[in-house]
Amino acid sequence: MKSKTGVKYSVNQKSDEINKIEPKVIKLQNESPAVTGLDLNRLISVNTEKSFMIRVTGDSMINAGIKSGDIVVVDTTLDAKNGKIVIASINQKIVVKRIKYNPNDGVTLLPENSKYPEIKIHRGDKFKVWGVVTAVIKNFN
Repeated sequence: MKSKTGVKYSVNQKSDEINKIEPKVIKLQNESPAVTGLDLNRLISVNTEKSFMIRVTGDSMINAGIKSGDIVVVDTTLDAKNGKIVIASINQKIVVKRIKYNPNDGVTLLPENSKYPEIKIHRGDKFKVWGVVTAVIKNFN
C-alpha cells in the first residue's frame, strides 16, 4: 500500500499492525539500482523450520495465479482449512489443488482450470496433505 507521500506500508492481517517498508537502494557498478536488506523469509512469513518449496509443473491452477515453473512455499504447520490451496499426495501422485470438505462426499481436490476434473478422495486411496501453500514465487525468464 502507498501513502499520499509515496511511502509503502504493509498491514499485518493478524494484528492489524501497520509496518513501514523501508528497503535500502544502492547503486551497483553498472549504475543500476538494487534493493538490499529485504528478507524473503520475513516478507512472505515463512516458518523456516516447517516449510518447504516445490516447483509446479502443469496448468491446473492457473486461475489461482499458479503457473508451470512457479515455486510455491508450503507451510506444514497450518491447518488445511476448507478452500485453502494445498500440496497433497493421492496414490503416490503429488498435486497442488484447492481442498474442499463436504460432510456428505468427504474430501475433493479442486483444480483452478476448467480443463481439469475434480479429484474425489475415496476410501482406500493413499491420501495425505503435506501442507498449505502460503506464497508463490514467479520466474519471469
